[in-house]
Amino acid sequence: MFCNICGKDLSTESKFCNGCGAEQKPVTTTSVSQPTANTVPEKVIFQIRPSFYAVGVSYAGAALAAIILTGLIGWLGFTLIIALVFALLGFAYPAMKHIERNRIVYTLTPNKIEIDSGLISKTVRNIPLRNAQDVTVSATIFERMLGVGDVIIDSAAEAGKITMRQIPDPRKHADLILQQLHHWR
Repeated sequence: MFCNICGKDLSTESKFCNGCGAEQKPVTTTSVSQPTANTVPEKVIFQIRPSFYAVGVSYAGAALAAIILTGLIGWLGFTLIIALVFALLGFAYPAMKHIERNRIVYTLTPNKIEIDSGLISKTVRNIPLRNAQDVTVSATIFERMLGVGDVIIDSAAEAGKITMRQIPDPRKHADLILQQLHHWR
């Protein structure tokens, strides 16, 4: 037997779910079955990554520093190989930020918010929309000028707050989440 709310595997005599605490009502007409490989994928409302602006600023800063450092090293009379080594080291931080950005994908479906993270090893976190209680948009002045910000979802689940960081057009995405929440209420 599976929970009517969260789908957790339960013993047949369970009256309440061990995971979400919901009272279990017996299924009379059909039995609950596990999804099979042939099930239709859920409709995706949006799928986004964090915005590129912070990574772009890091790359621009590294390029500017490389140009200044190359000029300084040339003026001091050192070989340009030294300048090349320092320039490559300067691009390590922006490259790391770029990899971090590309390893996160936020997906909204009619039933859940999915956070897929990881580059080599993957972690997929599913937050059922029925657990979401509030959606907040937060952005600094600089982020507002660029049209990005954070979408913060208060959840009744153990995790508490879920933050979707540096999302392009955060208000639009928060409204889409709220529209889906209204379907659950």
